Amino acid sequence: MRTIPSLTTAAAALAAMLAAGPARAQFAAIDLVWVQPVAAPDAPRPCTRMLVLTAPRDWADGDAAVLVLAPETMANAARPVVQALVDQEAAVLDYSSGFGGCGDVSSVAPDPVGEALGGLLALKEAGAGLVIAVGLGASGQAVLDAAREEVAARFLGPDGPRFAAAAALMGEGPAAFRMGRAPAAEDRWADRAPLLCATIAARQGAAAQAACLAALAPPAAEAQASLRPRP
Repeated sequence: MRTIPSLTTAAAALAAMLAAGPARAQFAAIDLVWVQPVAAPDAPRPCTRMLVLTAPRDWADGDAAVLVLAPETMANAARPVVQALVDQEAAVLDYSSGFGGCGDVSSVAPDPVGEALGGLLALKEAGAGLVIAVGLGASGQAVLDAAREEVAARFLGPDGPRFAAAAALMGEGPAAFRMGRAPAAEDRWADRAPLLCATIAARQGAAAQAACLAALAPPAAEAQASLRPRP
């Protein structure tokens, strides 16, 4: 993943996030990164975007990460969602941060599914293990689609990375959830899924938690303290 050089605009953006951003500076590392949305086969390359990546201070390779895909108009609504996920020891890549628009000369608007999968690639490049997608508002359907095997394979190929799960929140209808590629045993999804659903419930209510558990949590899942796996 490419980090941004020391530019005045980047420094100003980072300062704004530190002042009012999704996580307390003493408990999180905040970086600015370029993210390249994935183009569908034979489609023109879409423009890159400069986004904020927030990680717990002791986040390490193999730890969980979450992509939050949201329109820039929902930046204020996205911040507490990002905060709650960072508090659960997940790194979070926030599309609603979207400073400065496109970072190159391409004029092709990115497909929302391509944006989600580009974020997945960026998080994997940063060292993430299990990756979850959360879509807010109009972006919810895009993350649900990105978690479907046939869609992800069309963009990333049969052997590319996949989202473990996706959640669509704050849309016109009820919250919706979808499993992606089955996580590996070492990812301890049975432990993590109930915690993810409880984190969502804190902002979306008991009905969303029930729908989340029904869609994502294996039976008899064991609770754990955070999205970080047990040693």
